[in-house]
Amino acid sequence: MKKIGLLLFFILAFVNISLTQISKYRSYAYAQATRISDELWTEWTEWEDSDVLILVNHTEKSCTVYASKTNKLDLVKYIGTSTNNGIETSSWIFVDDNGIECRFELLKDNDIRQIYIIYPDFKIVYECKIL
Repeated sequence: MKKIGLLLFFILAFVNISLTQISKYRSYAYAQATRISDELWTEWTEWEDSDVLILVNHTEKSCTVYASKTNKLDLVKYIGTSTNNGIETSSWIFVDDNGIECRFELLKDNDIRQIYIIYPDFKIVYECKIL
Protein backbone atom coordinates (compact mmCIF):
# COMPACT_ATOMS: atom_id res chain seq x y z
CA MET A 1 0.00 0.00 0.00
CA LYS A 2 2.87 2.34 0.82
CA LYS A 3 4.40 1.67 -2.63
CA ILE A 4 1.10 2.46 -4.36
CA GLY A 5 0.82 5.74 -2.44
CA LEU A 6 4.39 6.69 -3.34
CA LEU A 7 3.84 5.76 -7.00
CA LEU A 8 0.63 7.81 -7.08
CA PHE A 9 2.47 10.78 -5.58
CA PHE A 10 5.17 10.68 -8.27
CA ILE A 11 2.62 10.28 -11.06
CA LEU A 12 0.63 13.29 -9.82
CA ALA A 13 3.81 15.34 -9.39
CA PHE A 14 4.89 14.49 -12.96
CA VAL A 15 1.46 15.35 -14.38
CA ASN A 16 1.46 18.68 -12.50
CA ILE A 17 4.94 19.58 -13.77
CA SER A 18 4.15 18.58 -17.35
CA LEU A 19 0.92 20.64 -17.41
CA THR A 20 2.67 23.85 -16.31
CA GLN A 21 3.36 25.88 -19.42
CA ILE A 22 6.01 28.56 -19.14
CA SER A 23 7.40 30.68 -21.98
CA LYS A 24 10.87 32.08 -21.27
CA TYR A 25 12.43 35.10 -22.92
CA ARG A 26 15.80 36.79 -22.37
CA SER A 27 16.12 40.42 -23.42
CA TYR A 28 19.28 41.71 -25.00
CA ALA A 29 18.11 45.31 -25.53
CA TYR A 30 15.44 47.72 -24.33
CA ALA A 31 14.07 51.19 -25.01
CA GLN A 32 11.55 53.31 -23.14
CA ALA A 33 9.23 56.30 -23.50
CA THR A 34 7.09 58.41 -21.17
CA ARG A 35 3.69 60.02 -21.69
CA ILE A 36 3.66 63.77 -22.28
CA SER A 37 -0.10 64.21 -22.65
CA ASP A 38 -3.20 62.10 -23.29
CA GLU A 39 -2.15 61.09 -26.79
CA LEU A 40 1.50 62.14 -26.95
CA TRP A 41 4.58 60.15 -25.91
CA THR A 42 8.26 61.07 -25.93
CA GLU A 43 10.38 59.51 -28.65
CA TRP A 44 11.72 56.07 -27.80
CA THR A 45 15.14 56.21 -26.18
CA GLU A 46 18.06 54.65 -27.99
CA TRP A 47 18.32 50.89 -27.56
CA GLU A 48 20.37 49.95 -24.50
CA ASP A 49 21.89 46.58 -23.68
CA SER A 50 19.95 44.50 -21.19
CA ASP A 51 19.85 41.05 -19.70
CA VAL A 52 16.34 40.64 -18.32
CA LEU A 53 14.56 37.33 -17.88
CA ILE A 54 10.83 37.38 -18.66
CA LEU A 55 8.69 34.38 -17.75
CA VAL A 56 5.11 33.99 -18.92
CA ASN A 57 3.33 31.32 -16.88
CA HIS A 58 0.28 30.26 -18.87
CA THR A 59 -0.97 27.94 -16.14
CA GLU A 60 -0.91 30.58 -13.38
CA LYS A 61 -1.92 33.33 -15.84
CA SER A 62 0.96 35.54 -14.74
CA CYS A 63 4.14 37.14 -16.02
CA THR A 64 7.33 37.88 -14.08
CA VAL A 65 9.91 40.39 -15.31
CA TYR A 66 13.28 40.00 -13.58
CA ALA A 67 14.69 43.49 -14.20
CA SER A 68 16.50 45.65 -11.59
CA LYS A 69 13.22 45.33 -9.67
CA THR A 70 11.24 42.11 -10.08
CA ASN A 71 7.76 42.81 -11.43
CA LYS A 72 5.01 40.21 -11.03
CA LEU A 73 2.02 40.78 -13.28
CA ASP A 74 -1.30 38.94 -13.01
CA LEU A 75 -3.60 38.45 -15.99
CA VAL A 76 -6.81 40.48 -16.12
CA LYS A 77 -7.87 39.57 -19.65
CA TYR A 78 -6.64 38.44 -23.04
CA ILE A 79 -7.32 41.06 -25.71
CA GLY A 80 -6.49 39.08 -28.83
CA THR A 81 -4.01 38.39 -31.60
CA SER A 82 -3.70 40.18 -34.91
CA THR A 83 -1.32 40.09 -37.88
CA ASN A 84 -0.22 43.19 -39.77
CA ASN A 85 2.46 43.13 -42.50
CA GLY A 86 3.56 39.68 -41.35
CA ILE A 87 4.03 40.75 -37.71
CA GLU A 88 1.87 38.85 -35.23
CA THR A 89 0.85 40.83 -32.14
CA SER A 90 -0.75 39.24 -29.08
CA SER A 91 -2.11 41.54 -26.37
CA TRP A 92 -3.17 41.12 -22.74
CA ILE A 93 -4.10 43.35 -19.83
CA PHE A 94 -2.20 42.63 -16.62
CA VAL A 95 -2.20 44.20 -13.17
CA ASP A 96 0.99 44.65 -11.14
CA ASP A 97 1.59 44.29 -7.39
CA ASN A 98 0.45 47.91 -6.87
CA GLY A 99 -2.88 47.27 -8.60
CA ILE A 100 -1.91 49.30 -11.68
CA GLU A 101 -3.05 47.94 -15.02
CA CYS A 102 -0.66 47.62 -17.93
CA ARG A 103 -0.92 46.35 -21.46
CA PHE A 104 1.44 43.50 -22.36
CA GLU A 105 2.13 42.95 -26.05
CA LEU A 106 4.21 40.23 -27.66
CA LEU A 107 5.30 40.93 -31.24
CA LYS A 108 6.59 38.09 -33.41
CA ASP A 109 8.42 38.89 -36.63
CA ASN A 110 10.24 35.78 -37.91
CA ASP A 111 12.94 35.14 -35.28
CA ILE A 112 12.58 38.54 -33.58
CA ARG A 113 10.47 38.87 -30.43
CA GLN A 114 9.59 42.19 -28.83
CA ILE A 115 7.73 42.53 -25.55
CA TYR A 116 6.00 45.84 -24.84
CA ILE A 117 4.81 46.69 -21.33
CA ILE A 118 2.67 49.82 -21.47
CA TYR A 119 1.59 51.62 -18.30
CA PRO A 120 -0.58 54.77 -18.28
CA ASP A 121 2.48 57.06 -18.08
CA PHE A 122 5.43 54.87 -19.09
CA LYS A 123 6.23 52.17 -21.62
CA ILE A 124 9.17 49.89 -22.23
CA VAL A 125 10.01 47.52 -25.04
CA TYR A 126 12.35 44.55 -24.70
CA GLU A 127 13.95 42.89 -27.70
CA CYS A 128 14.21 39.22 -26.76
CA LYS A 129 15.24 35.76 -27.72
CA ILE A 130 13.25 32.67 -26.78
CA LEU A 131 14.89 30.37 -24.25
